[in-house]
Amino acid sequence: MWYEGNGGANLEWFSVTASGEKILLNDRQNNAALRTFRARTASPQPRPTVSIAAQGGNVTVTFTGTLQTAPSVNGPWTDSSATSPLTEPAGGGAKYYRAKR
Repeated sequence: MWYEGNGGANLEWFSVTASGEKILLNDRQNNAALRTFRARTASPQPRPTVSIAAQGGNVTVTFTGTLQTAPSVNGPWTDSSATSPLTEPAGGGAKYYRAKR
């Protein structure tokens, strides 16, 4: 590795063959190039979802992740211990829902 503190910098990762040829890692134009990958330590988490439906005088909230509720779109948001689907009676003023991981 080479580092330049004042200006441009360059870095090339390569392998060297027995004959001294330098081959860049992951060089798609050269079949002899070593393929390198970054290892994952965890699976990506799916994004949380929320869907709301009116059913016979009730509101049903189906969600993944942790459901949060608020009396205003600006909050304050509080975590709910509810499990999906959550069914509540319709009416009684505005209520906002969102989900988080």
